[in-house]
Amino acid sequence: MTTLIVDDEPDMRLLIGMSLTLDGACEVTAEAADGEQALEAWARDRPDVIVLDMRMPGLSGLDVARRIFAIDPEQPIVICSAYLDDADRAEAYRIGVVACIDKTDLSHLAEVVVSAVRAA
Repeated sequence: MTTLIVDDEPDMRLLIGMSLTLDGACEVTAEAADGEQALEAWARDRPDVIVLDMRMPGLSGLDVARRIFAIDPEQPIVICSAYLDDADRAEAYRIGVVACIDKTDLSHLAEVVVSAVRAA
C-alpha cells in the first residue's frame, strides 16, 4: 500500500518509513516536511494512507487533515505525533482521522496503518 509520510524532522520521516516498510506491507511513495508540501504530495500521488505529524511549521496536522477530508472524506489518515493532548486527539477523531499514534513508540505503527487502510 502506498504511503505519504509527513513530518518536519527528516530523521523521524526516515524512522517512520523504516517502521512501515520493514514487513513489506507498506511502500513509502512520498514524503513531505510541512503541511503545504503534504497537500501537494497528496494531490499528486493520492496514496492509500497518510502518516501525519501533528505539529509542524505552517499548517498543523489537523489543518492538513481537514483540507484533505474536505475533498476526500474517505482518505485514511493516521496521526503520528509526540504531542497529542486529549483535545487534539478528540478533534482528530471527530474530523475523521482513523488512528493516533505516539511517535515515541512506533512498535505498532505498521499494524495500525494496515488496519486503517483495510477499514477504509
